[in-house]
Amino acid sequence: MKKILSFIICITISVSLLTLSSFAAPEFTMKDAEKLVADLEEIADILLEGQINEFTTFEEVTDEIAFKVINLHEPGRYTIDNYPKGGIYYTAEQCKSSEYWIERLNTFLTSEYTAEHFSEILDGGITYCDGEIFVIDGFAVQSSAGYDTFDDLKNKKITQNGDTAYLEFLDELPYDRGYVERKIEFKYTENGWRISGGNGADAVFGISKNPNTADAGAVLTICLFTSILGMCIALSKKKGI
Repeated sequence: MKKILSFIICITISVSLLTLSSFAAPEFTMKDAEKLVADLEEIADILLEGQINEFTTFEEVTDEIAFKVINLHEPGRYTIDNYPKGGIYYTAEQCKSSEYWIERLNTFLTSEYTAEHFSEILDGGITYCDGEIFVIDGFAVQSSAGYDTFDDLKNKKITQNGDTAYLEFLDELPYDRGYVERKIEFKYTENGWRISGGNGADAVFGISKNPNTADAGAVLTICLFTSILGMCIALSKKKGI
């Protein structure tokens, strides 16, 4: 009986150590998802489709800085003597700091997602380079995900587990290439629901995940649990319980 009790106590302690406290999350609704996806698309329009007029002074940067920014986007393609000049500007005073963009992104992204991917997110019409923010006029790319309207997303489905929710859907690829399955993850924070990841968000920003490290957190959790359990059993045997 003592062995069983000791085992139960060890399990309880282990689970307590591995359990993270969470906010009492309300139901995540399709309306919540629509609002956050709209915010995601708005920032994508700025970063990927060149809607940057409100953020620029239209004061061109020096050749040295312009080359540095160009080389960030297309490393090794140009030299200081032959890079395409023009179209790279200083940002307007009110939005020239990284703090401005972090605060703006955190209105719909979790602070963790913003911190982890900041330089990857600001890698378009608004570019973060060597600690400074620059504007690139005419920057336009074909993102692998561009959600023009929420209604365009097909077969939308929401699932929720406590303070985490998921929106799964089919997204139509450009040039009649069919549909692709996407998923956006949401986390309930002290400031409300925020986008916290998923390939549906990563695709908008052009963020690539390393598949070999995607489940690292789960693996570490299992290893920690096994280690604690092993120590509990060893102590029980040593004490002869």
